[in-house]
Amino acid sequence: MSVLPLPQELVDETIDYLWDDPKALSSCSLTSRAWLAAARSHLFRTHRLNDHTCYYRLECFLEKYPHLVHYVRTVHVLTFMVDQGGLSWLKRIPSLLSRLVRLQEVSLGRICWSHIAPDAEHAQTLFTSLAECKRLSLSDVKFESSAELCSMLAAAPKLSSLHMYRVAWHRHSIPVSVSPVPPHSYLKQLVLYSVSSANTVVDALLLPGRDLVLRNVMLNLGGRDVECLGRIIRASSSTLEELHVDVGAMSRIANWTIGCMDLTCVPRLRSLHLDGLILPACGEWLSEVLTRISSARLKAIKLSILLAYIGGLSSVEWRQIDRCLAKPQFQGVSMTIYLSLAIGCTPNKEIASEIIFNSLPEFRKNGSLAVVCL
Repeated sequence: MSVLPLPQELVDETIDYLWDDPKALSSCSLTSRAWLAAARSHLFRTHRLNDHTCYYRLECFLEKYPHLVHYVRTVHVLTFMVDQGGLSWLKRIPSLLSRLVRLQEVSLGRICWSHIAPDAEHAQTLFTSLAECKRLSLSDVKFESSAELCSMLAAAPKLSSLHMYRVAWHRHSIPVSVSPVPPHSYLKQLVLYSVSSANTVVDALLLPGRDLVLRNVMLNLGGRDVECLGRIIRASSSTLEELHVDVGAMSRIANWTIGCMDLTCVPRLRSLHLDGLILPACGEWLSEVLTRISSARLKAIKLSILLAYIGGLSSVEWRQIDRCLAKPQFQGVSMTIYLSLAIGCTPNKEIASEIIFNSLPEFRKNGSLAVVCL
């Protein structure tokens, strides 16, 4: 009696459950030809290069088994302060990436751009390898000029996710391009956390006359470049679903006008998270933001607030917010307020929580309210 083979879809799904078990995947790859491709796609998908040893191990592996190159999808490059082999291996990264024909994700961490791209030839080789890249993450990366970063972003027009953490450059300069810069028509997720100039990044992503299709945005501007928040919201107003803003640097709250964050024209917004708020400094601004929400798809609001003193709660127009969020379109919305009392703030936590609860009676009938005192 012949044995019917399992459907390939079932084989692939079964092996997908073993994605983090190298031993099991290795066994699967040796069991059947039908299992080989699915098992190898997990075994060789991701590579982390932390030092010269990791790099040369991967380079030798690909030279010995060149037919496995097309299984590599993700490369993480993260250097440490002390590397016994030096940092000369970093300048070989562009050449390595250019060989990975199906590269989808690149992550660079703790790197000086001059080490990985010491000249124009290395930079161009790296840029070419990003043409089909879907996800790019830069963490603690130092560029010589903003033009290098802009050129890098222009070389990756198919990005769906861009994460930048503590990215800096020594000087501002305009990149020289001989060909038109393609639009970032696929970018769905943008995370900017402490960059030298958020406006420079937005300028590189947002072309004249073109909108973005961002769905998830997370920004920490440190009180600078606040106008770029408004630019991002307006450019992706028809698609934006999740917005997380760390206000930060509240000493500059005067710069945060309502024009920086007008949510009246964001019809698909589902989640809003505002972090780093201080009362009473930002009470008026916070009130304006919450009362201008218009999305009927809204599901959750999260606020992280530092209360300087108990009277600071009165800086927020709670009654006005209560009337707005009690509308039928906001039925079922959950609001969570994480409240921290400043050192020296004598009232106990229950008093602050009670004030907020009593100030939003209609909203509590329409949705749910939770005040978490930290």
